[in-house]
Amino acid sequence: MEKNDTLFPQSDEVYGRLRNLYTTISTAEIHGLVTGVVSAGVCANGLSWIDSILGALAPHPAAKANNRCVLLSLYHLISEQLSGMGLQFQLLLPEESEGLIARAQSLTDWCAGFLKGLNFAGLRHYDDCSQETAEALYHCVEISKLDYDSIDCSESDELAFNQVVEYVRLTAILVHSEFGGGDMEHHADRLRQMQPFMPIESTIH
Repeated sequence: MEKNDTLFPQSDEVYGRLRNLYTTISTAEIHGLVTGVVSAGVCANGLSWIDSILGALAPHPAAKANNRCVLLSLYHLISEQLSGMGLQFQLLLPEESEGLIARAQSLTDWCAGFLKGLNFAGLRHYDDCSQETAEALYHCVEISKLDYDSIDCSESDELAFNQVVEYVRLTAILVHSEFGGGDMEHHADRLRQMQPFMPIESTIH
């Protein structure tokens, strides 16, 4: 059986368990947290990162064993998705039917989680990255501060939002390429072809 044939059922299972986590933060932020850890090249065998994330989830102590198991499954799934060219990797955001404002809020949560995950993994100073990666991460900081309540939900807003989601997705792949091994120049070229989002509020409003 091809690798792609087994990936999506596994995704459904892991994401289903993820949505049932005992936590006070959103599913999007949790997905961003673990993506940040994976992108920074942290090995799953070094489990100090998972205690940081478990602390961020703030669940009842009795739920930690279940949460730890789900986070490890999510780690391996995201690692598999980001391997190669990262074609399988997508941000875990609500469906279009939930509306643009809800998806924009989840995107800010995802970016905030992603940046926290990088921090948990030890990537705290973006000046230590390549210029392309540092610029993309600074954009993610701006996106994490997006005033999603100001979105008008027009067709142009929808198109702009999809562009920002793709930019963030490519940023995660770029970071993983730099720190986890991969064709960094290829992904940097893809980001250069997109319009910069500075300030991000003027891109979606």
